[in-house]
Amino acid sequence: MFYPRSVFSTRRYDVTYRIAADWDLNLRCYIDGSYEFIYIHEFVAIYNDIDGLSTREIRTTMREWRSIIRNRLGLMSILFTVRWSFMNILEILKIRKPLKSFLSRWIESGRDQENLIIAKRLVEQGMPVEEAAEVAGVSVDEVCTIVNAEII
Repeated sequence: MFYPRSVFSTRRYDVTYRIAADWDLNLRCYIDGSYEFIYIHEFVAIYNDIDGLSTREIRTTMREWRSIIRNRLGLMSILFTVRWSFMNILEILKIRKPLKSFLSRWIESGRDQENLIIAKRLVEQGMPVEEAAEVAGVSVDEVCTIVNAEII
């Protein structure tokens, strides 16, 4: 995550969450609605999520996540918990992976659309089409198509 400096002028990590303070900050920024979350299809870092603290202390992590959800989402936490429980049931029934595979293809197509929109905005702000396509991780032809479609 990259944050604008303004996030830290109004917020701090809630260190009462020993493991999930970053997750809590992300959720608070998302709920606030003042910040735009943009997916950028670039490697920035490679990290190990196999033996980190949140994996080694999974019960503490889950407890903190539940607390954050309850504290930050209020009544909406009920819907979040229902979704979470549903995903666990799918896992138990051994249908989560096939369903996830199907949904990820569907979501990926949506992400491609988001990347095209990002490229279009960059072109509208004066960035050359080739550079905007590279930044957004889409082809130059796709950017030309969407920019021309919007102009017509």
